[in-house]
Amino acid sequence: MRTLPVGHQRKVVAKNKQERRRALRHNHKRASCSWNIHDVLMHRKMVDNLFRAGTTYFALVFSAAFVLGAIRTTVLELPIVLSISWKASAWVVRKQRISSGHIDRIVMGSVAFGLLMMAEFLLAVQAFDKTLPEFAYELISSKPEMVGLAGQIVYALFPLVEGVWMKSCHHRNVLQQKGYKNKKGDNLQIKKGIKK
Repeated sequence: MRTLPVGHQRKVVAKNKQERRRALRHNHKRASCSWNIHDVLMHRKMVDNLFRAGTTYFALVFSAAFVLGAIRTTVLELPIVLSISWKASAWVVRKQRISSGHIDRIVMGSVAFGLLMMAEFLLAVQAFDKTLPEFAYELISSKPEMVGLAGQIVYALFPLVEGVWMKSCHHRNVLQQKGYKNKKGDNLQIKKGIKK
């Protein structure tokens, strides 16, 4: 094979570097300016899945709260509805395969909270002939309604809290499986669930 003189080789390498840089800049501009149809469809499926999860979560909890609404005592109803909400959140997350990312969980909870507030407002308008200002004033003025609103905010945060809790449990289990000890110095057996 024939070799190039040293000076000429440097020019070829430099020319190739320039071409590579130019190609990288061109590809970067193209990637940042245009969307691939596959990316758009995947993003849409993910958003649809999050809205479906939020809607399912809302439907489960609202139907349970509607049945329990006959109790008419927020202090008695709230713990029951919140425990149902926790279980419903975990079930919907597993069923819809929602990632443990904070944004996904916040979107799911926000959709469910928005639907719940709309349903409560429509119920207040249809059943009790209230207007939007009257509905909003009652939410922040009476103690039972404020307790109910606090419970609804907790309900909206359950998907996020459950995701953070699952991440910490998974992280702790991984550390324990690798032989790390807890604060007391005990090795814990994950499979049997008992201390050595």
